[in-house]
Amino acid sequence: TALSWWEHADASSAACREAAGHAMARTGRWEQAAALLDGPPPPTARSLRLVAAACAEHLQRQQQATSGAASRSGAARSSGGSHSSGGGSSSEDGAHGPAALARHAFALAAAAGLADAPMLRDSLAASADAGEHSEGLALWRRVRTSGDDARLCEDLDVDKAAAVLLDGVARLGALDCSANEDVCGRFNVHSYPSIFFYKD
Repeated sequence: TALSWWEHADASSAACREAAGHAMARTGRWEQAAALLDGPPPPTARSLRLVAAACAEHLQRQQQATSGAASRSGAARSSGGSHSSGGGSSSEDGAHGPAALARHAFALAAAAGLADAPMLRDSLAASADAGEHSEGLALWRRVRTSGDDARLCEDLDVDKAAAVLLDGVARLGALDCSANEDVCGRFNVHSYPSIFFYKD
């Protein structure tokens, strides 16, 4: 219904644009939703938040469906049946899929000073569920080094949000250099925040 309103109603209506963007994200029209967000007038904070949340919810449902299919497949194999199933990664096109749209919505919000902690969490969770860890990490690094993390941390620790992204892929830790000067000196930490990646 929201999409039919959008196609036949006044495109300048903020409420109509908001409903249409949310509906596009919920129905998998990723490119159309991105184009709507990019078009004038600028999207509202609520509109960006709804799109990011819809993308995260879509990927979460997809993960649950994949897990359920894998469980049923395992049961069929154990009972002597033959069944093959796809892997756990998203089948969406990464360039235009839900995780990319969630990150795009967050980037637009951050550029306009409208980003909030739930939107960051949804963007990182979508990246994790889609298997787009490097893109999610790039977003986290931008937030962590831009100074925006101070505002976002009012509701959500940015590093805990990154842990959502890295769950099952890497371990995340933080070190307070004021209490661990010897360690920070050993690793040549001269500015804050400093981010290091290590392989086991």
